[in-house]
Amino acid sequence: MNVQYVSDDKGQVTAVQVSIEDWERLKIVHPDIADIGSTLPQWQTDLLDQRLKAIEDHPELVKPISGIMEILDREAD
Repeated sequence: MNVQYVSDDKGQVTAVQVSIEDWERLKIVHPDIADIGSTLPQWQTDLLDQRLKAIEDHPELVKPISGIMEILDREAD
């Protein structure tokens, strides 16, 4: 999977781009991914806030995205 990162003028990553082919593969593996931009119910927003706080408090538990990409590449073959 070819991932491109978009950064602002301060060097902060602000977006990630994937090819249409990879996007279509992601939608097969994760069918609800296309609805990410829609409004979430409050309980889901609260849950995401809790998880983001846990990541902030324990960044050492976050796994690199490269492992996820390797799994997707294996599933595509």
